[in-house]
Amino acid sequence: ELQEREKKIRDSLELLKVSESKYQALFQEAPVAYLSLSAKGHILESNAAAETMLKSSSQVLRGEIFFNFLPEAQRPNDELLFRELLQKRGPPVDTERTLMLEGEEKTVTLHVIPVEETAHDPTRFRVVLFDVTERRRKLAETPPEELRPAPLITGDDLIALGYTPGPRFKQILQAVEDAQLEGEVRSKEQALALVCQRFPA
Repeated sequence: ELQEREKKIRDSLELLKVSESKYQALFQEAPVAYLSLSAKGHILESNAAAETMLKSSSQVLRGEIFFNFLPEAQRPNDELLFRELLQKRGPPVDTERTLMLEGEEKTVTLHVIPVEETAHDPTRFRVVLFDVTERRRKLAETPPEELRPAPLITGDDLIALGYTPGPRFKQILQAVEDAQLEGEVRSKEQALALVCQRFPA
């Protein structure tokens, strides 16, 4: 019986090692930037996307105080935000911040997740960083017709199909626009077919 328990413990430890290995692989390969921070904001762990965004290797980042990447004027407010998160044990917080990276400003959204304290892990925060600067640049470069293309159909088309004008028109036209933006319909004929299918007269 003792040998059986020892085998179960060994098997459990082996499964734990496999799980930790899978976690590390997922963490490192994630397409978004992740950081693990201590209660005082020291970086304990960073993935490859975070290292790229922060323009530093994991060896350089480890031990660095995350708040040092923020402009000095922002630091006290952010340190307070993090302390309050720990005290309240509240839900994750999303906040937009400017990072200072080699003299260059980068706007990011921080998704800050407080972590319960454990005896073997000093991690108190998981932080996900989303680069808003790049997204805004791409948005600014996107022609307006791609952001909101010309409608494929109008109310006149609905009337021609036998629909009676009224509040339902807005719902139908919005559904067609959504389908157009998602690439589900690309022509007037496809849009009219979608209307007939989803909104029988």
